[in-house]
Amino acid sequence: MDKAKGLLADRTLAIAEATRDAQEHKGFIAGLFESEARFGQLFPYSTNLAESADNHLKNLRDILLDRVDPDAIDASGEISSETIAALNDCGMFGIKIPRQYGGLGLHQSDYKRIAVMLGGWDASVTALISAHNSIGVSQPLLQFGTEAQKEKFLPLIAKGAITGFALTEEDAGSDLTRIRTYA
Repeated sequence: MDKAKGLLADRTLAIAEATRDAQEHKGFIAGLFESEARFGQLFPYSTNLAESADNHLKNLRDILLDRVDPDAIDASGEISSETIAALNDCGMFGIKIPRQYGGLGLHQSDYKRIAVMLGGWDASVTALISAHNSIGVSQPLLQFGTEAQKEKFLPLIAKGAITGFALTEEDAGSDLTRIRTYA
């Protein structure tokens, strides 16, 4: 049995090393271990980040000032359909979805700037937009979906078909260690 475990460990190590050596695009941290600083990988985004989200930020600020009353949302527990429509009209449901699918096509850095503005105004609207754009359907679909799935669903999501991520059950809240349902 020990000999079989040893052979398995040797084979596993050989596969891991072959996979590591075959990587075409080694990351920044891997480069540090190889005494090679790949600084170009630290900033892989567009060089026009400061300008790319500016119009969207201005439109969002106008919506927040004109349509989002944090006290009213807290009191009622609801975001009005008019506010959701206004957020949809300025593209907030498709922030990182590529333009070819009807989204804004902004980078993660731009999304962060939008999230900071939202977070400084209202937690409920922030949670709505953030969950939809980060842990909702769009991110897994962008990363793992087929082209047919992307063409079918991303335009709907970018235009306000609100998605989310089910993370709770009775007696668990958002505490993952207390969730008892597995699939």
